[in-house]
Amino acid sequence: MGTAVFDIGELLGARGNTRAKKLKTGGTLFATVRKSKGSGLLRLNLKGTKLKNVEGWVGKSDPFYELYRKADTAGGLTWDNVFRSEVEKNNLNPNWKPATVELSQLCGGDLDAPIKVAVFDCKWGIQRFLHVWSLNLPCDG
Repeated sequence: MGTAVFDIGELLGARGNTRAKKLKTGGTLFATVRKSKGSGLLRLNLKGTKLKNVEGWVGKSDPFYELYRKADTAGGLTWDNVFRSEVEKNNLNPNWKPATVELSQLCGGDLDAPIKVAVFDCKWGIQRFLHVWSLNLPCDG
């Protein structure tokens, strides 16, 4: 598809720590750098109960969830996907496997940063939205 080289100093000095470069083959590649404030792991046990069945009479929903971090990019505030769970087939009450995500990846070590959780149904590679909410990590000090 193409390649581009970004200078870290330029990225750190750019608005939202993001730069764009046009590719010779067409399209644009964006790069973003974020400073990490801390380290550690988030261990997440997530389950759903009585999720919406979007399959109709054919079967039950195949839910999975994604975690997003809020990012300040050149285009403004966005939500970046940082984790995706496995799909629970035909299950309206999923109990997903425990997930471990690095805090530096999830929130840059900022335990006050919001995190978005979105639940989708997956059917034949098509994602259908089921539910979304945002939360802040608790800080034990």
